[in-house]
Formats: sequence, structure tokens, C-alpha cells
Amino acid sequence: MTCERKPMPNGGYVIACTRGGRKPAKCRWCEQHAKLLCDQSVTIESEDVEMKATCDAPFCERHGVGIGNRKHLCKVCAIKADKWRE
Repeated sequence: MTCERKPMPNGGYVIACTRGGRKPAKCRWCEQHAKLLCDQSVTIESEDVEMKATCDAPFCERHGVGIGNRKHLCKVCAIKADKWRE
């Protein structure tokens, strides 16, 4: 069993234990743990089918940007949407 000590906003800590499972995803652009997934809408086109989905690229806070209250864009989608900040 793996346990982690995680800080809380009020200054305290919580101990979170798991029985294993998947390793946390890594940011697509660095080795940091990815805390976010890209919410940009994308269209996937096939020969006769068009599907809507989201980018879902995993990224850390350094390689993305928040748009609105709960929407986040990865670095590539933010550049395409002209929302990237240097």
C-alpha cells in the first residue's frame, strides 16, 4: 500500500493511501506530474464519419492555461486559440 502526505489549503495535511493502480500521468512537455487534461474541442474526421471529442493532452500547470472557471488548454491548443502567454 502506498501512502502520500498531501497539503491542504488550510495549512494542514491529509494522508492518502492507495493499493496501487496507475501511475500518475506525466506532462506531455516535461517530466512533471500532469494535474490537468486539455478541454479544447477537436473534430476527428474519418472517410464518412465526423466525431467531436476533447484534446485530453495531459499537462502540468506550467504548460497550459486556464480559460474561464473550469476549462484548461494545453500549450498547443492555447497557441492555436491565441490564448498562450509567454
